[in-house]
Amino acid sequence: VRNGLEKVLFSDESHFFVQGQRSQHVRRSPTEKLCNAHIDQRVKHPQKKMFWGCFSYYGIGSLHPVEGMMRSPQYIEILRRKVAPELIKLFPDGSGVFQQDLAPCHTSKQVKNFFEENHINTLDWPGNSPDLNPIENLDLRVAAGRRNPSNLRDLAKEVVQNSSREVEEIH
Repeated sequence: VRNGLEKVLFSDESHFFVQGQRSQHVRRSPTEKLCNAHIDQRVKHPQKKMFWGCFSYYGIGSLHPVEGMMRSPQYIEILRRKVAPELIKLFPDGSGVFQQDLAPCHTSKQVKNFFEENHINTLDWPGNSPDLNPIENLDLRVAAGRRNPSNLRDLAKEVVQNSSREVEEIH
């Protein structure tokens, strides 16, 4: 069934968390016997790493680690190095449409100028609607495959490996 979605390149950023350093707290009365239900494992300030990714009707595109928080100049670099080439490769006739949410770094004047200068059409997107973006399902599948990395280097490796498995599963 063709409904126009085959012309869209979906994108989003996601945080993935290191969950290896946990502290345990036991909540029970002094007379209660200790059991698993009483133990609460928490990471007070987990380390995290942001990744930007995209996919289309034709498969998964680039996965790019993001240093710190995404800002407009960094986002423009991703658009220049990842999105523009992906759109040209997938839609050489210029018919592709780029989807992004309404994060502040996506809607800045610099980003809007980049889209205009590079003739990139964007999909109108309603505010506060992450449920509509199909990439959220991919984020969850990649995260679900993690083996509980204990540091940022292992986390990045695990996310990239799981996203590669996603490519294999789709093709």
